[in-house]
Amino acid sequence: MLIEAMISAALGGAVYGYMETKRKNKERIKLDEDKKEKIDNINRWKKCLKESNAKGIKNRSGETFEIYKYKKTQFGFTAITKAPLGVDWVNIKDIEGELETAFSGMVEISKNKYNDEIDLTFVTKKPEFEFKPIKTKSCDELLIMHKANARPIFLDLNENPHVIFTGKSGTGKTFVEFMSITNMIYNYKNDFDMYICQIINGETKIFSNCKPVKMISNTLEEASVMLNKLVEIANKREKEISKYGYISVKHWNKDNPRRKFKRIVLLMDEFSFFRQEDGDSEDEKKNKIECEKAFKRIAKAGRAMGISLIAVTQKMSSENINTTIRSQLAVVSLTQHNNIDSNMAVGSSDAVGLEKREAIIMGQGIYEKGFVSVLKSEQPQLELVKYVPEIIIPQKVNIKEPWDNRLTIEETNALRTFEERTVIQYSKDEIEEQRKRKKESKFIKEQNKEKNKKGRSFRNVKGA
Repeated sequence: MLIEAMISAALGGAVYGYMETKRKNKERIKLDEDKKEKIDNINRWKKCLKESNAKGIKNRSGETFEIYKYKKTQFGFTAITKAPLGVDWVNIKDIEGELETAFSGMVEISKNKYNDEIDLTFVTKKPEFEFKPIKTKSCDELLIMHKANARPIFLDLNENPHVIFTGKSGTGKTFVEFMSITNMIYNYKNDFDMYICQIINGETKIFSNCKPVKMISNTLEEASVMLNKLVEIANKREKEISKYGYISVKHWNKDNPRRKFKRIVLLMDEFSFFRQEDGDSEDEKKNKIECEKAFKRIAKAGRAMGISLIAVTQKMSSENINTTIRSQLAVVSLTQHNNIDSNMAVGSSDAVGLEKREAIIMGQGIYEKGFVSVLKSEQPQLELVKYVPEIIIPQKVNIKEPWDNRLTIEETNALRTFEERTVIQYSKDEIEEQRKRKKESKFIKEQNKEKNKKGRSFRNVKGA
């Protein structure tokens, strides 16, 4: 027994030693791979700066931006750089595009004004975040997207009260808007009021039954009435708080928690529908002028009076949005068509290179790149209704097809309709021919039944 125990212990020790050695070897290999990756990335950075034609990234002594504090992350790496003496740190941002090409990913460069360190973030593996509601501080925060490390990015509606989601068709801007609104309703359905303005697409109608909704407009006439009501609310709030020396609802609510004014959200579909176009009737022109006047008032008074406009548009051009209104908007941009559209949206060409699920926020005191959440369903309502049951979802319609999927002949209009709903015109003679063939076919089937019993078949031979 003693010998067996000694052998067992020896074998156990040997196995443990082998496994421990194997583990250490794996760690060493991993460390070697990480070290090699770090060296490769730093060299790639240096080469990119060396080969770039950008001006102002070197001083007269030939010093340039060097990388420090390199740190590997789950989706790439972070680092610090510093501007050499005599060089403006902003110049390094001019080669963001070259860096993104060199590293095949997203690059973000930012700096705190009162610190000499420039933060570098390289995302070389795109993260994916499935949509789930996230708790915000209040309904004054709007969830927009995430950084690569999963940190959520919010817009403070006190600082950026009006938000527009923009991007070329098919980029998912409406989905992002819906996720932001769903998150707000999920967390604070009793704390804000919502007005829905939809005159063409009607996509925002999915929120029609939600608790915060107070009014819905479906036509230009209704939109004009609703927008003027919001202007009236803004004017009343301003008059009320000014009696006591306040100039904003934010400070009033802080000092008077029992008499708070709720935030109001004006949710809209495509903003450009409200711009005048050739061919508009006189009534349409009149209503659009009224709507634009109301938009201007809401855009200017919204920050102080706690009213937010949230909308979508494909382009941020003056043809789509009045310049006075546009200057008040924080922009959430997905992929843009070209440099002109990107510059109008975020003030640079950065949005042209965005890929699916990537976005840029530009607003008062904020410029961030990140990743929007994913909705697995092609119809966003089917996912969002899990968190807000009042969201309207599509209802399947049962269409009764012809009993045997054959042709259906309509005598009255002499039409023949296929299952695919294509319609062909037939003459009365052709209809009579169809009837005749149908009778012949029925006769042949009956004859075949009789003949099959006797082991023979009857074939339709014309003239037989």
